[in-house]
Amino acid sequence: MRSGRHEEALALLAPALPPSLASSDVAVRRKLTQCGAFSFLGRFAEASQALAAAQRLIAQHHPELAGEAALRQGTLAFRQGDLENAQRSFRSALDIAKQQGNVFLEIAGLGSLGLTAIRLERFDESLDLNKRALELANAAGDLDSIARIEGNMGWASRVMGDLKSALDHDNAAAAQNLANGSPGRRITWLSAAGDVFYDMRDYSSAESKSAEALQLADSLHDTDDAIYSLQNLARISLSRHQYAAARRNVDDALGREGSSPIHDRQLDSRLIAAQLAAATHDFSAAESALLQIIAEHGASAAIKWEALASLAQLHALRGKAAVAEKEFHQSILTISKAEDSIQDEEARLAFLSVAIRFYDQYINFLVTLRRPLSKSPTSAVPTRSNTVFL
Repeated sequence: MRSGRHEEALALLAPALPPSLASSDVAVRRKLTQCGAFSFLGRFAEASQALAAAQRLIAQHHPELAGEAALRQGTLAFRQGDLENAQRSFRSALDIAKQQGNVFLEIAGLGSLGLTAIRLERFDESLDLNKRALELANAAGDLDSIARIEGNMGWASRVMGDLKSALDHDNAAAAQNLANGSPGRRITWLSAAGDVFYDMRDYSSAESKSAEALQLADSLHDTDDAIYSLQNLARISLSRHQYAAARRNVDDALGREGSSPIHDRQLDSRLIAAQLAAATHDFSAAESALLQIIAEHGASAAIKWEALASLAQLHALRGKAAVAEKEFHQSILTISKAEDSIQDEEARLAFLSVAIRFYDQYINFLVTLRRPLSKSPTSAVPTRSNTVFL
């Protein structure tokens, strides 16, 4: 599991335990580990079954492991995109950890809450939670948790627009995984570094990191990180006007989602496909796809504002200025709500630093209309979350 080899972990856990261990803590941990592996593989029905079996054993024989079960329940909910339930479960795990004086469970609870807060666009809260988790992990010498927290802070930094810090955290996480004997984990941070280089418009470095991450993910049968790497490779190809390569990568990403897709991740692939359709002048297909994404129930604010901005650009290209202007405004208002939620001044400035890449589209549109800029620049938050604390 620590190396990201979830299929191998499940194979090792498949044999039944001897009757003497049927009600033991070993039986509980076996089911919880199966739940975690199934969750990361997107096999949510099997994960739920394993969790329910663990919870029955805990209720009858091992109440001291209730916090571990709450943590796995949060992970399962997070993987399914149910962020509110994930947060409740992680809080429950954190409360139990404090009651028991279990510092390792407390670290996991804080780290998982920090990651969930980013997905919920509660940026200040996430910053505080991750810092607290990292302090505890350093004090406890919990090397594996240090790597994961560093990586999650890297993603948070990217979301906030602090790309240099994002790379520093990603590199620290990858180095920590190598040092503590978990080389498979570095796939996630390689892929994340590819995202950061893409945001920096350093497409050569982005392609190198993403391709390396994809190769490693495929060797370990890591579907999650393979999909994220393919998405980034598709974006890079799209930016370079290499449309055939972009099509291959995004189709591959969509095809790997399987029968239990992760909702926001699949929407991200669909958004890339819609942007590709627009770039290749398939305007009707692009418009239809973007409208579907905007109307999608449960889509994150970040997905929606990027889809709105893409739709606005499409309508601007087609001469529908009034419609495009309305869509640009909707997108900007959505982003402004996220900006307004940030109280930390440095984080707010970092968040605004991403504005140029996104807001240029609106400025260019207004220039073509000879209209004044009516709203201060703001930012677009990356939609991707390619890791969960546990």
